[in-house]
Amino acid sequence: MGEVGHLLKVVWAELGTIARWGYLAVGVLSAIIASPLFEHAQTILRIGHPIGGISPWTAVAVVVIGIMSATIQALTKMTFRQEKELLPTISVIFDPKRGGVFVDQDKSASRQWDVKYIRVRVDAISQKPDVVCRAYMTSIEKDSGNGFKPTAVTDSLQLTWSGGDPGRDWGDIYYGVHQFVNLTKISARSKKMEFCSHVPLSIRALFADIAIYRMTIQVVSNGVSHPIVLDIKWGGDIDNVVVNEVVDGAR
Repeated sequence: MGEVGHLLKVVWAELGTIARWGYLAVGVLSAIIASPLFEHAQTILRIGHPIGGISPWTAVAVVVIGIMSATIQALTKMTFRQEKELLPTISVIFDPKRGGVFVDQDKSASRQWDVKYIRVRVDAISQKPDVVCRAYMTSIEKDSGNGFKPTAVTDSLQLTWSGGDPGRDWGDIYYGVHQFVNLTKISARSKKMEFCSHVPLSIRALFADIAIYRMTIQVVSNGVSHPIVLDIKWGGDIDNVVVNEVVDGAR
């Protein structure tokens, strides 16, 4: 109901703009009708005498066109506002300095060990909230020194979101509120890179080799998929990992 209510408010505001033009037109017509010259104007229109060199029918046409133009402008403005503010639009980025690489501590062990998380950030760039976004890892390729080759991952893996309930596989995106999708984590204790989300047993050791892993992530918002591709250069230790976003031309 919140989205419908917001839409109704915008439509009502734009209808108010149209109504104001309508009131102006009605006011002008009322003033003309109330004028003592109205009767004389009717006579002129019937006879078709020009007024100041302009046909009276031309003057009427100009007034009608003006009202129609104002109505079209108001409707066009409403359409653009709907596209800008009502349609959900998000951005998906990786920036290690803005939450893309996050270090936490594993407190379940006898001592605290650092755990590094690799994440992508999802932001709303429109005022409309985008609820229940989902993220998937759709492809993983591996380069051990002889170019990128497909891995054993054949299914799209649903990813978890940081914050909130552990293992949360959806995110609500609000303007000004940053959300992060977890990709992998590296533990200083185990010196392993692992998936953050639950994955089949057959691929849990996918990152056992020192290599570059190319991951394609799709964040789905309002039925539209927003892709991002990352290269994770895994060197076998929490301090030996480099992540870069891959631009279209480098794929």
